[in-house]
Amino acid sequence: MQNLGRALRGQHVSQLQTLLSAGSRSSSRLASGSCCSTSYSSSAASLQASQQYDYRHLSKLWLWPAAVAATMGCIDTAKADEVATIHPEEKSWQLLPLSTRQRTFFKYEKRIRDLSGPDKIFEYFATETKEDGSRFMRPENLLSSLVAVYPPEGSSVERAGYLPGERAPTSDKSPKMDSKFFQMFDVDGDGLISYSEYLLLITFLSIPVEDVRMIFEMFDSNNDGTMDITEFEEITENLRRQGKQTVPTRTGFKETAEDSNRGLFKHFFGEDGKKRMQLAHFDEFLRGLHDEIVRLEFTHYDFKNQGYMSGKDFARSVICSVHTNQIEEYLAKVDAMPPQLATAKVSYDDFKEFASLRKELHKLQVALEFYQKTTGKFALDDLKRAVQRVMKRDMSDAPLHIVFSLFDANRDGNLASGELVAVLRTRQHNHLEDMFALESKAPTFMERLGLVMPA
Repeated sequence: MQNLGRALRGQHVSQLQTLLSAGSRSSSRLASGSCCSTSYSSSAASLQASQQYDYRHLSKLWLWPAAVAATMGCIDTAKADEVATIHPEEKSWQLLPLSTRQRTFFKYEKRIRDLSGPDKIFEYFATETKEDGSRFMRPENLLSSLVAVYPPEGSSVERAGYLPGERAPTSDKSPKMDSKFFQMFDVDGDGLISYSEYLLLITFLSIPVEDVRMIFEMFDSNNDGTMDITEFEEITENLRRQGKQTVPTRTGFKETAEDSNRGLFKHFFGEDGKKRMQLAHFDEFLRGLHDEIVRLEFTHYDFKNQGYMSGKDFARSVICSVHTNQIEEYLAKVDAMPPQLATAKVSYDDFKEFASLRKELHKLQVALEFYQKTTGKFALDDLKRAVQRVMKRDMSDAPLHIVFSLFDANRDGNLASGELVAVLRTRQHNHLEDMFALESKAPTFMERLGLVMPA
């Protein structure tokens, strides 16, 4: 940590000494990606309490990027956008192993995704900037903003986004994804997603597909199975108004009338907005949107276009949506997987099938927990049988073997079913619920519309 002294600038050297002293004691932990000690966090907390401390001066630190500081707990994530400028090409940062840099950025971006409002998330993950300074997302950016995707095994990708003042991820390290689905409503052919479209998409993704028909019945004033643009806007605006950050407070992202009338609305209601939308059309769109997110995630991990993802990547996909405080524990379980499972091949069909299983989580929970409480055991064959009963068809062995390995906590041949269900529930009900939550308990979509009273 001697090189840190070269980077100190400004009038806050003395205020940083405590932080850097703690940092030098924790430098050995940085390489392993582990968190700092309680005393370290306490030192950082005392600095945060100072009225005179300016977090922006951390941007002068060399080898101390905001991602490292936030991940190690010495900087609150809410301050991360005011902290250090990260330059991945700096030789100092490159001294850390690639796996450490990937793990560090993954944790940092997970905090942004889990703890921030939609404007902050869009600002970080939107990588396309037009001449007027407006930011846009590509399909892979949308995926990264919604799903905690780990850098794929064997790739050199370190991060998915960046904050103002940071260097954008190197383009040749982050392959771009094409999406025929989003091209359907790409009216100008640029393949980009605006902030308004992003808000609309995450609103749609927060709606359980099975609730769509009830929503239409409640808002279909003509009782003709269709909806006009006014009725449609009432639903989406009602939901977004109740979000925890519908008005940007830091990023300055704003919606304009021109932006709101881009591809999505024209796709549903025509160029003039007078076309009525059919229930079947919207239902098909919603299902296609969910399926497209699954496809984009598989494509992220199959970055070599081999037609499969590794078992290790599949395992990370399963566990990467757990709470930030638990992620290191689960990543360690992935690292400890037997080689034959880590190198197993999981096809797109296998990946889609497992995504479908998550939608049947309640049935799976009943099957797992009741059988385990009754018999006192739950072996791999029992898991296979439970999945077959729930899905009404067999699932390939590789995904189930990997899942069983991750959740055989005691290595005694018995599945920790409660732990598995909790992780799958976290993934199925991702951060979008929290993004729109007003309280610690996120209301359901129907409750947010005021159609159902919370229990």
